[in-house]
Amino acid sequence: MKNKEIMFQNRLIEFFSRSNPIVISIIHVALISTFYYYGSNQFYLEFYLQIFLFMGGIVVWTLAEYLIHRFIFHWTTKNKILEVIHYALHGHHHENPTDRNHLFMPPIPVLIIVFSLFSSFYLLLGKYAFFFFSGFEFGYLIYSMIHYSVHLKPFSNGFMKKLWIHHVKHHYENSSNRYGVSSTFWDHVFRTMPRED
Repeated sequence: MKNKEIMFQNRLIEFFSRSNPIVISIIHVALISTFYYYGSNQFYLEFYLQIFLFMGGIVVWTLAEYLIHRFIFHWTTKNKILEVIHYALHGHHHENPTDRNHLFMPPIPVLIIVFSLFSSFYLLLGKYAFFFFSGFEFGYLIYSMIHYSVHLKPFSNGFMKKLWIHHVKHHYENSSNRYGVSSTFWDHVFRTMPRED
């Protein structure tokens, strides 16, 4: 019988595919702080503009979260190599939603993606990217924590209960809707929220 908490049979690849919430939180808090601190020390920007850019990054993250989940994590392919990549990105998670070792993006891919994304934002926004990307990263960290939490325990009331029900229905009822995790807003905008909800 296959161990549901093992994604890869190769021990080295499996080791690097795992993640811990404390380690991931430390990495993201360090990235958020570093980008914001560097930006605020190297470039003069009014504080209100820094906060506006930071909040804008959070909002853009919620849209990115929705689009990535809907169009990348749930895309299908017959290409064997792409199938393996897709399985590692999201397929294993849908087969084993309570596998706490694979609920976060592991550190090495995180750093590669962060470098690529920040470079793209910097090309588009210049010095403003430091504040915008800090907010984007903060949005990702909040999403990661919410996603981790809703997979480990049910919530009895409040906003987290709504998110928990929303995501549980995505996993166990119909995976072709309810793509938002940290917010249901974009599901309403793009009409992927079932009418009964």
